[in-house]
Amino acid sequence: HLRWLRVNHASPQVKLYAAGFELLCVASLRMRDAQRAVLEFVEDVRHTGGGKDLCGFLKGVCYSSKHPKRRSPKKKLFFAPLRAGCGGDGPDGYVEHLLEVRKLLGGASWDYIFPRISAPREGDIASVGAAFLSGPASSTDAIRHMRTLLRLPPLSLTGEQAASLSGHSGRHFLVTLAKSIAHAR
Repeated sequence: HLRWLRVNHASPQVKLYAAGFELLCVASLRMRDAQRAVLEFVEDVRHTGGGKDLCGFLKGVCYSSKHPKRRSPKKKLFFAPLRAGCGGDGPDGYVEHLLEVRKLLGGASWDYIFPRISAPREGDIASVGAAFLSGPASSTDAIRHMRTLLRLPPLSLTGEQAASLSGHSGRHFLVTLAKSIAHAR
């Protein structure tokens, strides 16, 4: 669903947020981590079979603490696997999209993934009048936008279903997916 939105939706705000949420899921990040993160694309390309199986990765650093009032922020590395050459509309195009849009917005060195969004009154991130603002979105706003994306077609969750996803959902996505696949088998 997020990949479909990133590739097909008309709104640049929806596309960027969809790419950001893809990263959260693949890198197992919490929303709080995402809003205190620096991204660095690392092309560590290896040919592993007839020049086909190429790989690379996105490296990031989070500066956060699960309990910021009790502990000082700690540097935490995270990684997202890539298959080089599968960018664009392919499975790893979210990284390319994130980096390109950040550069266009003057945010190549942002220390957050989700910028603030201005939406028209009674509108949301997908509204025609939505626009990027400078600075990071609050975690609460980014979660609200995530829930809006989940309510868009083609997935079209209800408001109640979308509300069940939280700022920790990206952190648990891969584990939950693996459990679901194991249970189905």
